[in-house]
Amino acid sequence: MRKLLTGFACLGLAITASSALAKDGAQLYKRCSACHLNTGAGVPGAYPAIAGRLQPLASSESGREYLVLVLKAGLMGPMTVEGVTYSSMMPGQAAALKTDGIAAVLNYVMEELNGLKGEDSWTPFTEEEVVAILENNPKVRARDVMKKRAEVFGGQ
Repeated sequence: MRKLLTGFACLGLAITASSALAKDGAQLYKRCSACHLNTGAGVPGAYPAIAGRLQPLASSESGREYLVLVLKAGLMGPMTVEGVTYSSMMPGQAAALKTDGIAAVLNYVMEELNGLKGEDSWTPFTEEEVVAILENNPKVRARDVMKKRAEVFGGQ
């Protein structure tokens, strides 16, 4: 009986932690919304949209790594998104977002702004995944992320 109660307590903590992480993602995204807007629509010519176009990245290892590194180190350099060229810089958020915050923001963006909430094929980011990616890329900089972007998006 004691093991059963302990199991339910652990399950309850896991659900609470998951809910808290999701809530934190929405709160932490407010930092991103200054440029990408609350809807993720972005500002054409200034800040690219992140809503409705990142789903494919969530299903590949290189795409997931790219997303984590964008938040960690930012992006710098010209890029084309849906035919629009952007030259602004996105600063890295490593000082403001710890590993759990990076996972929470990415989960919010993918679930709420990219329609993956409740999708069976969607695997949410975990803090452990973020830590592993950052350990494999310890000195990543914005220009390195731009190179990875070219690999992930096929030269765009």
